[in-house]
Amino acid sequence: MKAIPRWCSLAILATAAALCAGCQASTLAYFLFPEAKHEAEMKKLASEDKKEVRVLLLTYSTNQETQPEFIQADRQLTEILAQKLREMCEVNGENVTIVNPHKVEEFKSRRPNWQQEPNLTEIGQQFKADYVIYIEIGSLTMYEKQSRILYHGQANLSVQLVDVHKPEETPLPRQFSCIYPDAKGPIPIDDMQPGEFRQQFLGYVALRLGRFFTATSIRDSYYVE
Repeated sequence: MKAIPRWCSLAILATAAALCAGCQASTLAYFLFPEAKHEAEMKKLASEDKKEVRVLLLTYSTNQETQPEFIQADRQLTEILAQKLREMCEVNGENVTIVNPHKVEEFKSRRPNWQQEPNLTEIGQQFKADYVIYIEIGSLTMYEKQSRILYHGQANLSVQLVDVHKPEETPLPRQFSCIYPDAKGPIPIDDMQPGEFRQQFLGYVALRLGRFFTATSIRDSYYVE
């Protein structure tokens, strides 16, 4: 492949500058420079050689400190995280396949005591997965402490990543906590229905968890509440 002549490169830059005349410098930088990203906080799941990587999401709720509004939240969180992680990997051009959450729920229904001594490696092998992301929900709360008139979601989870092909290298679970909304503070219950807030809150938790496994743009919406 022939190199682009210098005069051609200069012409391209000049054209870009002309098109962006009157635009902010950040707008021009968007077209001319690579986008800055946060790397995966735990481990990038995608393979460098672009081979398909299959990922199993397995979520369990202890229900010990979970409010009634979040009963079966483990199922909903799995579905939302599967969707968001798939989208985030696609944005990065990564060949990551998430095992259908409905298939996982069928497995859990057939084995109601699976969580007592979960062998994550064997479960991953059954689904022909390369990785298992195991999320244990310690607590989910929907309201501000000692209040039922303000939404202020709080989540406390543990996250463990198992490489099915190298189970001996499995690290200890990582504790994860978040509050939603954080910067803006609590939301009056008159502003939205409980179901709407629950959906937004679990969506935020899913996006935060997605950062563990794929790079995310510093300036994109994943970092905005």
